[in-house]
Amino acid sequence: MSDDKKSESIEERYAKASNYLNRYSHSSRKLYQAILKVLPPLQVNDQYDEDNINLAIKAGKILDLLGEASRTWNISIHWLFTVCNPKITDQSNPKYSPVYKQHASQLPLNRFGELDHLEMDDDDKLIRAGDKLVGDDCFVGKGCEDYGAAWDDDGNVIKRDARGQPILDGFTAWVARHVDELQKICCQNPNRDRHFAAFQINHTRDDEENQRNGEGEHKKAHSHLVVDMPTRCTRYQMMELFGYSFDDLTETFKWIDQINDQRNERIEAFLETLQGAMQNFVVTKHYVFSLQYLVHQSSKAKRDQKTPYAIAEVMSWLPDDPGKSYSSIAGVYDDETVAKGIDSAIVRNLHSPYNLAHHTARLVGRSDGNRVFSGHQLSELRSLGTKGAGKMNFSKQSKKLILDQLMEWIYSGRMQVTDWKDAIHAAFDDSDAAGLITDGIFISRLTAVLDDQRESTINDINADCNMNTIFISAAQGGIGKSYLASRPCQYLGKGRTPYMTAAEDKGKTVDCWQDYRDQAAVIDEVSPSSIEWSALKDMLDPHKIPRVASRFHNTSPWNLNLLVMTNVYSDGVAGYVRDVLHYAPGVVKLGYLEQSDSYSKTWELKTDDPEAGQVYLSQLSQLLRRLPINVHMIPTEDGKGTEVVSIINFRLGGRAIKNYDYVYTRESDHIFNVVINEVQCKTISRR
Repeated sequence: MSDDKKSESIEERYAKASNYLNRYSHSSRKLYQAILKVLPPLQVNDQYDEDNINLAIKAGKILDLLGEASRTWNISIHWLFTVCNPKITDQSNPKYSPVYKQHASQLPLNRFGELDHLEMDDDDKLIRAGDKLVGDDCFVGKGCEDYGAAWDDDGNVIKRDARGQPILDGFTAWVARHVDELQKICCQNPNRDRHFAAFQINHTRDDEENQRNGEGEHKKAHSHLVVDMPTRCTRYQMMELFGYSFDDLTETFKWIDQINDQRNERIEAFLETLQGAMQNFVVTKHYVFSLQYLVHQSSKAKRDQKTPYAIAEVMSWLPDDPGKSYSSIAGVYDDETVAKGIDSAIVRNLHSPYNLAHHTARLVGRSDGNRVFSGHQLSELRSLGTKGAGKMNFSKQSKKLILDQLMEWIYSGRMQVTDWKDAIHAAFDDSDAAGLITDGIFISRLTAVLDDQRESTINDINADCNMNTIFISAAQGGIGKSYLASRPCQYLGKGRTPYMTAAEDKGKTVDCWQDYRDQAAVIDEVSPSSIEWSALKDMLDPHKIPRVASRFHNTSPWNLNLLVMTNVYSDGVAGYVRDVLHYAPGVVKLGYLEQSDSYSKTWELKTDDPEAGQVYLSQLSQLLRRLPINVHMIPTEDGKGTEVVSIINFRLGGRAIKNYDYVYTRESDHIFNVVINEVQCKTISRR
């Protein structure tokens, strides 16, 4: 006996039961009237009948719950339990209903092996689930005998539409049609002040422990829904709207009223049937958590190690919010670019239309240092964005605080001058970020800060750019040298996009730096004749901040700390060095070249001229020292892949410089695993 029964007197329980009977005596619901009519009298021979009173109280509580109303509901609809009825033919069984016989049909398809599961019967004997059930002709033969052809027998999605979502048919389409009808009802009023939203997912891969033998077992397939409506609906209305047959239950209670055999047991059995169905319609207490549970990403689902589902498996009805999505509302995503522990607002914002289009999430990491920004850093910036009451844009004070924070990060080295726009987009909603970036006063002040930082660094006599240069050559074009060049740039640049110079066009004047905008890494497809000799030495100096000539205005790659040079040379860096010392603009003035007497008038090294030889070695040493890391690539023998055949470092031959050479690198500071094309590289490229 429950605690409340122990604490209440029989008189108090009689009053409670009478109150329930009086409350619902005037209900127009046929089910309510059938239940009240079938209930036995509360008094027998002028004496309180405790069993009858308890039965009436149980019925009253169920009717109360049927009347519970809410705008938001969590709904679960189990396929096998919906399309089947219990296989009970013995009328003496208290769980028997004539409805089962009226609707009896063949069993549905044995999807996911659910009909073969062994379960306990009423005599505690193991029996196949299919032997306990009979099909319901309201569903079987009406298109719901199959859960859905979009899933294979293991519950994996095998049929998807253009958006990657399961193509619904069978039972799952039947569920979705009820959502369609509910949406029509809720959206009839064009002046509604609350939006309609609904989400459906079909759980076909859930598992549960088989306690008999400690094995995992497929849990029965079911559809989960979360519905948010403009107006409140009762549990009775929601059950009716989603296809629950109260008419069958009403007919059963009417039949029980006509017989006297095991009356109370039969009433209680079907009250429990109704109670079990009601448990699949639950008022939503935590909307976002309920949405996250659909893909088992809520904290409880993770704690219980529930089977995860992809967000593409969630169907969404968002007629009032076409710009939103399940992910943006629930704050869950399939990708793992955003780490656990980052503020949920930042996680959601990193999946905005702008940030998805520009892959901003690649710049965000768990903690300071491993990416351009940390989640905490962005949360800190986001917290500064405040608006006045009724205002659409950030306040002046807020803009100043945002600017001050960006300045502090730039000055302290926590952020580069090229990162400010990504920081704003990563931290703030698209509309707010656009408002800042188009704010003339804000941008003017920020530009002044960036110009000051740029000029201060260029004019600092102690400034050291500490640049690394990597020369990547390939025996032939089209085998992945440019792709390979981009990998160290993105790795060492923590996800930043490098600056890429335009390839040389002999019909046009080459200007490598005209579009340079302070990037820290550069990929340059360079030819021996594309850069003047003195400018090339200046550009390749690993410590000096150079100024280079540009078509429209002189510039300075002042922020450059990684330069990757690429081109096709069958013999690698040796070919580039040889051609530079012969064909770079300005080398003929150095005195180690002479024109041949042949018809071709080519430039060749002077012979038998010690002074010219010393000049040549001097220029050679300057170039070699500026090309410290070299990678050479050739196609594989079968032509299906790319092989990195050499990674060499330049080292001086000794104090008395008589020999300059490259040696193979034996130890690596960084390892880049790169797939050049469909076949994995034979050698891992190293630095």
